[in-house]
Amino acid sequence: MVCWLLWTIFLKTVEGLQNELPLPTDVKVECDYKNKINISWKDDTSLGSFTEKLIYDIQISYDGDSELQAKEEVLVTPDPTVEHYWIWTSPLNLQCLTHVVKIRARHQNKTSKWIEKPIYGDNGTERKVYAQGETVGVGTRRKYCCISAKPNSEQKLKYRDTNLMAAQVINLTYIFDVYLSQPSKTTGDDLVCEPAKDGFTVFVGYTPEVHNFSCETRNLKSLQCHWKNGRDSNLKGIRKTKYSLNGRECLTNCIGHHCHCAIKLTASQGAMDWILTSKNYINETNTVETADPRHRVYLFPPHGLSVQDVDKRSANLHWHWNESSYESLPMVCQALLNYSQAKEIRKESRGTKGLTSLTSLTLSDLYPAVTYSVRVRCHSAEHFWKWGDWSSSAIFTTKEDIPEALDIWMQIHNENTSFVVWKSLTPDKSHGKIQKYQVKWGTKLEVLNGADHRWYEHSGREGKITVSAVNSAGVSPPSSIVIPAVYSGHKTARLTASDGGFNLSWTKNPKSMCGYVVDWIQADIQVNLTVDWIKIPTNSTSIRIQPEHFREGTRYILSLYVCTSEGPELQQKWEGYSREKNPLKSVSNFKAEQSGNGVLLTWEELSQEDLRGFLSHYEITYYEMSDTNAKKKVNITAGQKEYIIGPLQVKSYTFRINAVTGGGKGPQDTVTVTVTSQVYRVIVEAVIALAFAILTLICVIFLCYKKRAWIKENVYPEIPEPRLDFLPPKGSDQLFELPHENVAHVTHISEEPLLIVNDKDELDSHTTDQDSAGVHIENFINKTYKLSMLPIANSFLAHPPGYQPHTGPKMSLVQSSTSSYHVIEHWHKEYQPQISMASVSHTDEHSDLIGSPTSVSSSQPLL
Repeated sequence: MVCWLLWTIFLKTVEGLQNELPLPTDVKVECDYKNKINISWKDDTSLGSFTEKLIYDIQISYDGDSELQAKEEVLVTPDPTVEHYWIWTSPLNLQCLTHVVKIRARHQNKTSKWIEKPIYGDNGTERKVYAQGETVGVGTRRKYCCISAKPNSEQKLKYRDTNLMAAQVINLTYIFDVYLSQPSKTTGDDLVCEPAKDGFTVFVGYTPEVHNFSCETRNLKSLQCHWKNGRDSNLKGIRKTKYSLNGRECLTNCIGHHCHCAIKLTASQGAMDWILTSKNYINETNTVETADPRHRVYLFPPHGLSVQDVDKRSANLHWHWNESSYESLPMVCQALLNYSQAKEIRKESRGTKGLTSLTSLTLSDLYPAVTYSVRVRCHSAEHFWKWGDWSSSAIFTTKEDIPEALDIWMQIHNENTSFVVWKSLTPDKSHGKIQKYQVKWGTKLEVLNGADHRWYEHSGREGKITVSAVNSAGVSPPSSIVIPAVYSGHKTARLTASDGGFNLSWTKNPKSMCGYVVDWIQADIQVNLTVDWIKIPTNSTSIRIQPEHFREGTRYILSLYVCTSEGPELQQKWEGYSREKNPLKSVSNFKAEQSGNGVLLTWEELSQEDLRGFLSHYEITYYEMSDTNAKKKVNITAGQKEYIIGPLQVKSYTFRINAVTGGGKGPQDTVTVTVTSQVYRVIVEAVIALAFAILTLICVIFLCYKKRAWIKENVYPEIPEPRLDFLPPKGSDQLFELPHENVAHVTHISEEPLLIVNDKDELDSHTTDQDSAGVHIENFINKTYKLSMLPIANSFLAHPPGYQPHTGPKMSLVQSSTSSYHVIEHWHKEYQPQISMASVSHTDEHSDLIGSPTSVSSSQPLL
């Protein structure tokens, strides 16, 4: 049994030996005593014939800690003559703990034994901290350690006023995880282990950054490279960034972030790579530029610039070079001309290939009588890289020449006054100082001062006016304009601006011989009126006038004239604002007074100058003083100057008014009024009316009393008593005989029936009856009678129905026969009929008697 067990163990041992791979040879573990570990090894010589890939397992851990800090598989092709290596950077300084490195070979399920190599840390008994003077980049996470002489539960690491607790403790080593998120001070940041107060300094910065790297030559003898540094590395002294060009250290000069350095060139050097290396304690970067130096020529400025042979419109420039290498270099040079209006004109001249460089340049097309300042610069004609530096300036003045023709226009002020105006000539057109202007009108010549730009004509008649400018070189060509014979107004249309300017369009006019003219003036200026204008070709029917010609908030009148053979003719007229603004002032004399149970608001309009835009409306806001949040708003049409708001309650109100234009609301004016009850006003008005009526009645009564006699005499005169115009004999009856042709109708108004008698006998017989009735003729003596008689034949009127005579004696009426009538009528004094004849019915044959001389209703006098 024992033999069998021994045999089994032997077989297993042999099988295990057969599954093992040979150990790596020449294993070396080196370090920089900071945190970098270099591991190198070779394959065993027995693996020389091994054709498959071989894997080496590498593991690194801290002594006393079972957790692996690094684990790597390195795949190699077995070759005993080749050294394999692997580099690892520890997050912890190697002095903090002992690092254990293990390595073995592996192929499929076969492995070698582990080879273990320790890297010993500081295992002393003194308190220490690592790492000292380290330089790292911003944003790095690092592990630092404090080694304590004995266990300490209060061990901390202080960084930037922050106490950090240990993330891990192995033996007496306290490991701290620190995130370096900010650049350090230039002298570094201190990390202190507490409570022992041991510490170290760390420098935190940035990797070098290079932008816009470029190289060029200025003299074909040396190469100058320029670049711009990015953010500051935050490292100074021995830790600052150092530069080298193509491996050669160059003297670097930096002004701010801009740096440059130079190296010498060989004569035949062509295109090549220029490598700028930037290195500091954190990292290094390489920037590459490829170029041929002759394609990167940046010339120095010319020297000794002078101006010669100056004429009215030309001049010659001369200069020289201080670099001998420029003698065979073809160039293109440029001159920069500045004069009083700051206008720049560039002239270019190409040199000729050869042995001499470009040293002169001719300027042409200059303006007469203009003072110029000129500078020159050049570049290589073979390959343009950039313009060279400007030379110093040279100043010269060209000679004068006759002026160009004036741009003239006219303006009709009213029916009797007009004026001609012209624009000042710019230096490029005046060709010298304008001394005077000559104005011709017919046979007259008037000379104006050189500062004048208008001439008034007061006759209002048609005329052709010619204006010329004069300087020391001569007289300009004449410019003429015809003033229309008749002043004609024109309806003005409102014009809306667009982006501060005006877009005008019109219908083509067949009268146009020389185009159109658009002029504009400020509408609200009457004194020292200024006018500007633009002349337009005949084939154009629209134009845009740019905003720079106008002031915001100013009203302009724009007029379109057609240029005819007889002079300018007004075709269209506009008014508008280039840009409306809000009113400058509030309305004036804003007042409020109660009107019934409402409030009457009145105000005065603003002037056009203060409006600064077209008045859109007035905005009135009002509210109760006890409730300022409940505001009400009313918009009033432009042109109104009063408005009634109501009905309102008996309270105090505040009213505010703003004038509104297209540019917005103007300043507001405010007024306050208290609405009172109107009941007492109604009572007062009723009392006043009643008192007036009573007073009037009293006056009337008083006047009537004082004038009662006059009123009775003229309004109600006394009616005379009746009387007879004759005295009949006593005891006899009186007979009245009237021709029948003179009596047409008799009206009887007594209560007694009419007495109709055809002859005397019949009359006598009836007289007795009348006497017996108590009616005697004597009763008529000394009475006044009035007889109403109308022409009528053989007829009479009966007693009117419903007629009631006034109190008084009775009356008898006697009518004679056809040949004659005897009539007696007795009237009582104060007799007044009670009905009109309109109520008396007549027969058809007597209907035409109404209104006759004997009618009761007749207005004719009684006979």
